[in-house]
Amino acid sequence: MRALIVIGLLWTGLLVACSRSPDDPLVGRVDEAISRGYDYLLGRQEEDGAWRSKLYPGYTDGESLSPLVIKALLYGPSGPEGRAAGERGMKFLASRLPPHQSKMTFPVYSLSMAAIDLSRSSAHREVRDAIITDLRGHQLTEQLGWKPEDLSYGGWGESKQPYRRPPGNRIDPSRSANLSVTLFALGALRLAGAPPDDQAVKKALIFVQRCQNYPGDGGFFFSPTNLRQNKAGDKRSYGSMTADGLRCLLRGGLAGDDPRVQAARGWVLEHYDPLRNSGDFPPEQEEMREALYFYYCWTTSHALVESGPLAEGDWARPMCQELLRRQHPKGYWRNEQGRMTEDEPLVATPMALAALVMARSALSPSP
Repeated sequence: MRALIVIGLLWTGLLVACSRSPDDPLVGRVDEAISRGYDYLLGRQEEDGAWRSKLYPGYTDGESLSPLVIKALLYGPSGPEGRAAGERGMKFLASRLPPHQSKMTFPVYSLSMAAIDLSRSSAHREVRDAIITDLRGHQLTEQLGWKPEDLSYGGWGESKQPYRRPPGNRIDPSRSANLSVTLFALGALRLAGAPPDDQAVKKALIFVQRCQNYPGDGGFFFSPTNLRQNKAGDKRSYGSMTADGLRCLLRGGLAGDDPRVQAARGWVLEHYDPLRNSGDFPPEQEEMREALYFYYCWTTSHALVESGPLAEGDWARPMCQELLRRQHPKGYWRNEQGRMTEDEPLVATPMALAALVMARSALSPSP
C-alpha cells in the first residue's frame, strides 16, 4: 500500500514544503529549479491542450507525449497554473483515448501513463476505465495464448496490438514482455483500484520475478526473452531496471520486508551513482548508460522513496546537485545522447522534474 499512497502524500506535502522558505540552501535551489522546469513545460503546451515534439515524428500526435508531461504536472507541486494545464491536457486525452486503432509509437507506455493521469480526476473515470480494459487486453496471458511456462507470461510488451502467442518458438523478442512496460501497466492498474489479488497483478508478478537475479545479486534486467535490449548486456543487473523491478515488486503486493524487495533495494543502494545509470555495463553498451540517465534518476528516486527510510544511503542530495548542474538556463533538461529520445526536452524534463520532486522530499533538513 505504501507504494500507492506515497505519491499522493508527497504531492500534498510538497505543495506545502515548496511554499515555505527552507533553511537548507540546496532545498531552495531545488525549489527554484522545479519552478523553472514547470514554467518550461507550461510554455510548450499547445492550444488543444497537448504537448508535441518538434524533434521526433513519432511524438507529434499529442497522445504519445502528453501523458508524460501531464503526469509531471499533476503529481508534483506545479501550482494552480500547472494543475490547470494538466486539466486541459486530461481533457485532450479523454477526447482521443482509448484509440480504436493505435498510431502511438509506444501505445502501452502512453496508455498506461494516460490512465495514471486520468485517475486524478473523477470526471474522466469512464475513459480511464476503458483504457484499463485495453491494457488488460495487452497482457501476455492465457487470453492471448500464453502459458505460465512462457518466459513472457504475465508481462506487457511494446506491441501496437495485443500480441497473440505464435506457434512453436517463433516469438518476436521485440514484442515479448519487458520490465519497463510492465511497470507502467501495473501502476495504471493499481491506481485504478486493482488490488494485489487481482489476477492481472498476480500474473504480472510472475513475469517480474523472472527478471530478477534472485537468488543472486538481487538486481533486475530488462527482459528474459529480449536479450538484445538488456542495456547492460545479457541478464546483467543495472540501475534503472533494478529500480523498476523494485517498484514492480511493491506494486505486485510484496511487503517491504520481503526478501526479494530487500535484495532489490540493497542492490540499488549499494550500486547507487548520482552521475550515471549504475551497473556493470560492457564497453559496447556504455552509450546506453548515459542515454537513460533521466529515466534512471526518475525511477530510482521513486523506488527509494516508495520502499524504505528516505534518508537511508543519503542518495537524494547528490542526485539533486547533479540534476541542478544539468538544467539548462531556460529551465529544461535534455540528454546529449539521443539513443532513448532523452535529447527531446519534453521527454527529459518531466522525468528530471519528477526525480527532483521525489529527491526533494528525502533531503535532510540541514545542509
